Amino acid sequence: MLRTFTSFLSLVLIFTFTVSPAMAATKDGFSKGASVNQLQDKYEDGKIRILIAAGHEPGYGGAVYQGVYEREIVTDIADELEGLLEANPNYEVIVTRDDSAWNKSLDKYFDKNEKKIAKFVSTQKKKMEKLLKKGTVKDAAEGHGVAAPTDVALRLYGINKWANENKIDLVVNLHINDAPDHGPDQPSQHHGYAIYVPDSIFGNSKTAKALGNDIADRLDALSDVSTNTQERAGVVPHREFIAIGAYGTLNVPSVLIEYGYITEPRFTLVEHREQVTEDTAYQTYLAIQDFFGDPVENPRKVKKLPTTWPEPEPLPVATTTPVFATTTTTTTVVVTPPAPVVVATPAPVVIPPTPAPAPAAVVTANACAAFTTKLSLMADTDAPSDDVKRLQQILAKDKTIYPEGLATGFFGPATERAVKAFQKKQGIVTEGTPETTGYGAVGPKTAKALLAICTP
Repeated sequence: MLRTFTSFLSLVLIFTFTVSPAMAATKDGFSKGASVNQLQDKYEDGKIRILIAAGHEPGYGGAVYQGVYEREIVTDIADELEGLLEANPNYEVIVTRDDSAWNKSLDKYFDKNEKKIAKFVSTQKKKMEKLLKKGTVKDAAEGHGVAAPTDVALRLYGINKWANENKIDLVVNLHINDAPDHGPDQPSQHHGYAIYVPDSIFGNSKTAKALGNDIADRLDALSDVSTNTQERAGVVPHREFIAIGAYGTLNVPSVLIEYGYITEPRFTLVEHREQVTEDTAYQTYLAIQDFFGDPVENPRKVKKLPTTWPEPEPLPVATTTPVFATTTTTTTVVVTPPAPVVVATPAPVVIPPTPAPAPAAVVTANACAAFTTKLSLMADTDAPSDDVKRLQQILAKDKTIYPEGLATGFFGPATERAVKAFQKKQGIVTEGTPETTGYGAVGPKTAKALLAICTP
């Protein structure tokens, strides 16, 4: 009888330790997640499954500024990062989406499990409420409530649930930040990176923070830490961001990278796009290698691109009477302005004061000097132009034409709109393009009309 019982117990123990993952209970975010050492051991012995979550949805959501879309930038970074990681046989990489569609496995999961995802979120929310009621967990300073599960939120929670169930080892969320202090053509006063990690109440927090610190160390080569007071630590624990496990919905270590603010020149200027995509992906890749204790030897150099727009310089007062030069030179002055927006992951809680606009309406005698080159919207230089500054100063005197009133030296969409409005008002030209009719560009006729209304 004793032998029979012992044999039965042995079978029970064998079954317990060999049960398939599908039959085992899936852990949630309140359960202890994998440690750094455990993941490093797995890296040495087998494959690490990394989920790259390109922020927001295919064709929808995210920060937007002057035609620059966060959701498009992050898919470019995700593609670049995927290529770097897949060159290492120790990784298996899954990307949540591209510009046009969700990953097929995720898309199918969303469709088949909508009710299960909603129930999962409800269950996790109740767990959080119980912990708060018992005092096991203290209410966070930012509050513990997350917006009701909309279709978008449910898909975010669905990604968490899918990751828990599909042996994902790390989740890396890619985003570009935004703040509410910018206008359509006025950049945010904020710039710099931040990495959000799960709050310490969650089981994936410690490991995620270690990865976050490695990423921060590498991103220092590209920009400074965020100037937003909520993000100055660089690596910021947070309880409410769905992507890193709100309500304990994610057991897997997860980080949410805000590479910078979308109004920064490095993101808004077309000529920087390829460089910033390659460098941010590369530094993220280096950080992941650091995390797994396998640092890249002799990494390539990266470029620290501009994160702020130059302040307009005061114009010197001219000592001679301005003379209009009737030149037909068609040399184009190059420039492109900034861009901003808010993230589909939570934006910074503290709303910073709106920065005062750059000096514009003060027109000095030098501002009435002749324009000797054609000015138009082009993007082949980073440097501000004195001619464009003078143009903006003159236009800014009429708020119906140039309400932004900024004298930045950059000829961007706002300046082009102002030039078109001026041309219409003066009866110079009302249609066409800068190349065909000069509409939106400053040629000899428009320059002469501008100088006619310019008063020192």
